[in-house]
Amino acid sequence: MDLATILSHELLSKPLALVDAEGKMRRGDKVSLLHTLTEKIACPLSISQTDSSHLIIDGQAMEQAIGKPPKSKTFGDLADTVVTHVKKLSIGYKRVDIVFDR
Repeated sequence: MDLATILSHELLSKPLALVDAEGKMRRGDKVSLLHTLTEKIACPLSISQTDSSHLIIDGQAMEQAIGKPPKSKTFGDLADTVVTHVKKLSIGYKRVDIVFDR
């Protein structure tokens, strides 16, 4: 048996990130993810910036909030707007992560 050949085949026709083992589309929302991630953590009412503080930005929400800037005519212009926006948000943080779910 050639293991490389066997392992080269897909297990399912659709990725498991999108469907369950039966092939049904996964349903989900960010609120349930938030509850799962924070259920055993005491979340503070306010966050103070320290030398080790990190900022995680929801990329899709940021994109929706920025919208189509009126002065942006090219993708480069849009990229400049996004970078400027992120730089303003990230003042005082040691690390910034932008996460997109799509």
